[in-house]
Amino acid sequence: MNSSNNPSTPFSKSAKSQKAKLVTLYGFLLNLVLTISKILAGLISGSYALLIDGIHSFSDLATDVMVYVISHIAHEDADAEHPYGHGRFENFGTLILGSFLIAVAGGIGYSGVERLATGDHQPILGTTALAVAVFSIIINEWIYRFTLKTGREIDSELLIANAWHSRGDSLSSIVVVVGIVGTMLGVLWLDTAAAILVAAMIGKMGFSLAWSNAKQLVDTALPEDEVAEFKHCALQVDGVKGIHSLRTRKSGSMVFVDIHIQVDARASVSEGHQIGQWVTLRLLQEFPSIEDVTFHIDSEEDYHIQRPLETVSLQPLRKEIHTQLSKAWAPIDGAQQIHEIRLNYLCTGILAEIHLPLEIAAYPNLEEKLIQALDNVDTNIELRFLYGDPI
Repeated sequence: MNSSNNPSTPFSKSAKSQKAKLVTLYGFLLNLVLTISKILAGLISGSYALLIDGIHSFSDLATDVMVYVISHIAHEDADAEHPYGHGRFENFGTLILGSFLIAVAGGIGYSGVERLATGDHQPILGTTALAVAVFSIIINEWIYRFTLKTGREIDSELLIANAWHSRGDSLSSIVVVVGIVGTMLGVLWLDTAAAILVAAMIGKMGFSLAWSNAKQLVDTALPEDEVAEFKHCALQVDGVKGIHSLRTRKSGSMVFVDIHIQVDARASVSEGHQIGQWVTLRLLQEFPSIEDVTFHIDSEEDYHIQRPLETVSLQPLRKEIHTQLSKAWAPIDGAQQIHEIRLNYLCTGILAEIHLPLEIAAYPNLEEKLIQALDNVDTNIELRFLYGDPI
C-alpha cells in the first residue's frame, strides 16, 4: 500500500520553489556585486588572494543560476515519467555544484603553489583590497544566514548547501584579509599562501557536498537515529505488534519510507489495511519531511524477507488448499455443508476456519472426521470450527 502527499508539510511544492528561487536571486545579485568588486580591486591592488576570491565569487554566480533552475525542476509534482517526483534533480544539481567547486579549488591551488615555488610575490596596495575583503565578509555572512534560514524553512538540502557555500566564501574572505594585512606588514608570500588556503577550503566544501549527495543518489538510508524515531512512532499505533523492516531513502528534501508492519495473524485483510493507514497517517503527521509511505502487512515475523527469494518456504495458496481438502473430504457425509473456509497463514502452518451450519447434529462426528482426513493432506493444516452463517 502506498500513501503520499504529506498534509502536514508547511509549504506546498510551488511555495517552496518560489521561496528558493527568490532567495537565490538575491544571492545572485549580491554575488555579482562582489565578483566585480573583488576582481577590480584585486587587479588594481595587485592582491592575488583577492583576485582568486573574486574568481571564486564568479563561480558562485554560476552555481546560483544552477540552484535557481534546479529549484524549479526539483519541486515539480510527480508525473508519468517521474512517479516519485523530481527531488533527485536537487541531489544531482548539488553533486554538480560540489564537483565544480573541487575543480575550481584544484586550479587555484595549483596556480598558488606555482607562485610560491617561483617566488613571484608582488607588493600590493593594501587599503583598497582590505576594504573590499571586509565588505565581502559582511555580505557573504548575510547571504549565508538568509539562505540557511529559508533552506531550513522549506527543507531544501540544495539551498542549505548553497548557504554553507556562502559561509565558506565569508571564511575565505577572512583568510584573504589575513593575507593582505600580512603583505602590508612586509610578508609578501602571505597573500599567495592565503589564496592556497582559500582553494583548500573551497575544495573541502565541494567534496563534502558531492559526497553527501552522491550517497543519496544511490539510495543511502537515513541516519539510524531518525529511522529509530520512525519505528517508535509506528509502534504506538493500536494493533501494531512489531516492525520487521523499515527502509528509507531520500529524493532531494523528500523522504520515502517502506515499512513492514506485523499485525495479529487472525486480523482480517481490511483490519490490517486500516492499521497500515493509521501508521501512514501518524508518520506523515509527525515527520513533515516524509513524502510517501509504502506499507506491507505481515501476520507473523517474516524474517525470511532478508533471505534470497529462492530460500523462502512458501505455503500453497487458496486454490491448492481447496483442492487438497476437497479430495480428502469427498467421502465424508456432511462435508458438503461447509459454508466457507477462511485461511490464516502462520509460521507453523495454516489455520483454516471452517464455517459449519447450526444443524451440524444431523452429521454425527463430522468435526472428528474432517480432522482425521487431514492425514491425507500434504500441507500442515489446523482446523477451527465456527457455526452459523459467516459474516
